[in-house]
Amino acid sequence: MSGKQPSNDNVVQLLILLMLTTSIPSLVFAKVNNEVMPENAHAQTYGSGWECKSGYQQNGNICDAIKVPDNAYLTNSPFGDGWKCNRGYRKDDKICVVIMIPAHAYLNSNGYDWQCDRGFKSQNKTCVAVKIPEHGYFVHSIYGDGWECERGYLARKDMCVPLIVPKNAHIDYSGHDWDCNPPYAQLNDQCELPASDY
Repeated sequence: MSGKQPSNDNVVQLLILLMLTTSIPSLVFAKVNNEVMPENAHAQTYGSGWECKSGYQQNGNICDAIKVPDNAYLTNSPFGDGWKCNRGYRKDDKICVVIMIPAHAYLNSNGYDWQCDRGFKSQNKTCVAVKIPEHGYFVHSIYGDGWECERGYLARKDMCVPLIVPKNAHIDYSGHDWDCNPPYAQLNDQCELPASDY
């Protein structure tokens, strides 16, 4: 034969193309549908159209570079700014500023805020010691005073006062109120036997 023989590279490429088109019929190739693909974009992996490359976001028919500020990282999300502040920083307009942690506090688990140490509560962007009254105990909560009264006591302002339990009554399950002993029934602040039906 006088014709030129195909090179080994061309044969390999043809075999690969043949395999892709015959042995994997479910493979979907991207189509741009005659759209003009903007700079810094590529064809979508599935379906038709295009999408912006990593580090770029779609803005109408173009792909704008995402401006990642200091102390932030690229999220590659098509929504929002496309970046997020590093742990220990919070977003302030288009920048990331360090989270100022007051004394007796620490960075919380999500890394974008702080909370007070045990025994302290948040007050005016600081952490103040919880003052626990006699017959009270510390509770770790962002709400309330940071303490509760022991069983049999009631919170009154900054103190725990004894619960007054009338005769024929007992402290209830909550520990901060009372119920009448059967067969007595509550009448005002006392426990009385029900009136006879005779």
